[in-house]
Parts: sequence; structure tokens; C-alpha cells
Amino acid sequence: MYNRGSPSCEIENVLHRKRSENMIDDKEKIRIENFLKLDRKSQDRLEYFDGKIIPLSLPTAEHQRILFNFAVELKDYCKEKPYKAYVSLNTWLEREEEIAKIRVQPDIIIISDKTGLKENEYRGIPDLIIEVLNPYNQSHDRIRK
Repeated sequence: MYNRGSPSCEIENVLHRKRSENMIDDKEKIRIENFLKLDRKSQDRLEYFDGKIIPLSLPTAEHQRILFNFAVELKDYCKEKPYKAYVSLNTWLEREEEIAKIRVQPDIIIISDKTGLKENEYRGIPDLIIEVLNPYNQSHDRIRK
């Protein structure tokens, strides 16, 4: 439960109003610190784009089946190569000289540089991002991601 007027309460209110649109207005920017607080407490899958929070829809059974098949093939492909594939790993898109302002949760990332790999996230630019499209968030996945 949040205190009225607190940053977390404000974020919850913004998310509640915008959830059906699957987008946050450009005028309503959330500081990264507040996003991280909300993300730790939230049951929802969230992405962050330079002050905007994007709630992700739950994947369908068909989406999961396609994702699983990709993951199995990639595991075998990467076995003898310097690449590793990860499924649904929080990914902060950043370069050394930049502070991350974008966090996505791609279906699959493939990386060769493991220096940015942490227990539950990756910080850096993956070699490849694979996103299984679904009709509910195609514009977000195709354009933004």
C-alpha cells in the first residue's frame, strides 16, 4: 500500500490509467529511481523507455511455444560458439559512455560479451535480440524495441 502523494503511489496511478493503452504519455515521465522501486514491488512485467513505463502483456500459450522452439534451436547452435542465449532477461541497453535509460525484456538475447551479465539482468548491447510478435503489442515491439 502506498501513501497518497508518494512517488510510488503516483507511478501506480499512472500505470493504472495507461494500462489499457499499453503506453505512457510523453508528458508523464517517471524518474528511473521511482521506476526501480515500482518494479521491485510490481507483479507486472515492465519496460522503461527514457521516463516512460511500458507494461507488458502476459505471453500467450502460442507465444511460449514459439519461444521455446527458438530457445532449443539456439541452445544447440550456441553450444560450440562464443555466444550464449538468454530468455526473458531484463536488458538495460547501454554503452560504456552512456547511462542506461532503456530497459527491455526481450524474448531472447544472444550475447558474446558477458561482462554486463548479472544474476537477473544484462547491461550492454546484445549481439542479437529476438522478439516473438503478438497482435497486442506489435507496434511497441516493432518500432520501439
